[in-house]
Amino acid sequence: MDDHKELIKTLFGYDNLEINKKAIKILGLRTAIFLAELLSNPASDSFFFLEQSTIKEEAGLSEYYQRKAIEKLTCLSIIETKRKGTPS
Repeated sequence: MDDHKELIKTLFGYDNLEINKKAIKILGLRTAIFLAELLSNPASDSFFFLEQSTIKEEAGLSEYYQRKAIEKLTCLSIIETKRKGTPS
């Protein structure tokens, strides 16, 4: 019984990602997850700073699916990319 309580806490705790159903239909599930992860971690100056390893850990998206999401979102002019720092 305690395992079920822990599962419920984990699934419905504070660390949730909100994804719009229309975004899933338009962008596809993985790209919508990627965008939601970006939007949940805003930086300054209208940019986001998240390392690939962080997105992989928090959203479960491999580097391949992250690249595909970036390509799609950039192509649709939803995001733009800018490399800063080292390595770039």
